[in-house]
Amino acid sequence: FLDEAIQLGSIAYDEASKTYTSIDMESNAQKTLQSTVTEDSILTYQVGGKHQLGDALSIDYMFYQSEADKNWNERQLQLEGEDFDLRLMVVDGRPVIRDKGDKLTRTEIYRISDNEGFNSNLGSIENNLFMSEDKRSGAEINVELESNWFGLQWKTKAGWAVDFRDKAFIRDFNQFSRVDTGGLGVLTLADEPFFGGELSGFLPDYGDVEDYPFGPKFDAAATQAFIGDSGDIEFVQTDDDLTLAVTDAILKNFDAEEDITAAYLMQTLKWKDWEFIAGFRWEQTKNTFTTNRVITQREDLAEEVQAVLPASFQFIQPRFWSSLFKNFGEESVIQSIKSERTYDNAMYAFHANRRMGDNWVARAAITKTIARPKYTDLVPREIVDISGARFTDNAELPAFELKPMTSVNFDASLSYYFKSFGLVSVAAFHKKLDGPIYDEIRTLGPADPLAQELTARYFSNPLESPEWNTERKTNAGAGTITGFEISFEKRFTKLPSPFDGLGLQANATFVDSEVELLAEQREGEKVPLFLQSDKIANVSLSYEKYKFFVRLSWVFRGKYLDDSIVAGDFIEDLKNKLEIPANSLDTWVNDFSRLDLLVEYRPFNWMVVFVEGTNITNEPLEKFQGTPSRLASIQFTEPLYFIGVKFSL
Repeated sequence: FLDEAIQLGSIAYDEASKTYTSIDMESNAQKTLQSTVTEDSILTYQVGGKHQLGDALSIDYMFYQSEADKNWNERQLQLEGEDFDLRLMVVDGRPVIRDKGDKLTRTEIYRISDNEGFNSNLGSIENNLFMSEDKRSGAEINVELESNWFGLQWKTKAGWAVDFRDKAFIRDFNQFSRVDTGGLGVLTLADEPFFGGELSGFLPDYGDVEDYPFGPKFDAAATQAFIGDSGDIEFVQTDDDLTLAVTDAILKNFDAEEDITAAYLMQTLKWKDWEFIAGFRWEQTKNTFTTNRVITQREDLAEEVQAVLPASFQFIQPRFWSSLFKNFGEESVIQSIKSERTYDNAMYAFHANRRMGDNWVARAAITKTIARPKYTDLVPREIVDISGARFTDNAELPAFELKPMTSVNFDASLSYYFKSFGLVSVAAFHKKLDGPIYDEIRTLGPADPLAQELTARYFSNPLESPEWNTERKTNAGAGTITGFEISFEKRFTKLPSPFDGLGLQANATFVDSEVELLAEQREGEKVPLFLQSDKIANVSLSYEKYKFFVRLSWVFRGKYLDDSIVAGDFIEDLKNKLEIPANSLDTWVNDFSRLDLLVEYRPFNWMVVFVEGTNITNEPLEKFQGTPSRLASIQFTEPLYFIGVKFSL
């Protein structure tokens, strides 16, 4: 009914830009306050030594052990209002919101459901705990032999290393979607514990308050105190709240081990102004994960649980969970799954360096490297969405077989070193990639073996054969990165005092990249490499004198591709109905720049007092879909400051 909607004025569509410039829609109002309190502790030990075994032979070794614990409490209050009509428009290239009924600014519409069942499914209170433990230990030993043959300087180095890592992550979620006020009425944002005035000037670069009517805001301190101690008001959990504790907490808990064994051999040869380096490295990686999966078959339940269930209950639907939780705990519907894998990687490196006079150095290199997947990407968890009392056909799938990305790198650079502290450098590079990691969204037809496996596990009726909408991390195909970098660094020590403490550092990188997608409707399509900006720059002005060090840095990062949608009916709609490219809904992170500040004072040689600020001007992080006019999100994080003391023994 697009033509009718345009004629009625409910939608305005600009054919030239393929963009909806105005649309009437129905939405609901929400206000959310979230606070996080974090406790971190890190303890590290490291011992080692180096010994000379004769004139030409030396050996060095090191053993290390560390433990990092992080616990944080995340509290959140969300208040919601009923549906209302609004108009979204694009004015002068920026989005504008028009609230037709002026409901967004009314405090009384934001509320949370009461325990009597009125105003149901409005708002929630969360008090969630997160616990992370990361233990790491390892050792390495290196042997170096120097020799001189036929006027050539030889250096042979070989080594062996092991690295053992054990990481546990536990979530304990407590969500309450209703409150029992004891007859005091419905809780709204207008009530004293919550109301904190009007919110204005939130998006000064995008428009005035009329363009973005965000309405009232929370009193942060009073609201956080209420979540911690609500007095006579009782928080009440619903069946959906208990379900959330499984899907968003228990099924995402894991214990992971990663053991890496490595060995290398490196040969260095010096001849006149030349230096040649060749090396080979072998690594073996073993991953072990213990995760949780929901039980759907009666025979997998514990015997005491089976004993109380009627014999007809052979398939365990989420609607049974509430009763099982109350009698046997949340773990009664969970089974532990252990996954293991081992893989090997071989890497190499060839370098050639040449000094040209006292100031010039030219370098060239060919190397092969790997980038392992993040721990959180490898966790083999399988989570199926739940609607009401049933499983749906939407699933987050494990990516345990995710491979490391490999890169063959070609690098060349030319550097000029000043006689007094500084350099100018120009570098070019080309990288041939295999297997960059990205988020894949895929539709599995009923005949797909994986779809049949999921259907058998999560649907009680064997005749049901739905299409599955799945999401997982996966490896893309081949890709490339090509670019060049310019660097400058200089300390102005020849200036008169006190200006001889000034320094300047600047660098800029320009990149062109592409990677091949390997999934469904966009298979074979080439897009920019995920998370890779096309422009990166940094300029730092520093001053070091009189025991002080001050550095002000401007950091710029160009836009980059964050996520690509590779399947779904809307991909076909984009291409066939709207006649626009399939990448029109890809998510990008927009250009971003920030100012950072570091101030250090060294009262003694062994002590440094510092203050460090990141993003001190509070620049926002923006995401958009396809084009910056389709703003997907805008995030303000506030400046982040660290104050501390460092000691060196």
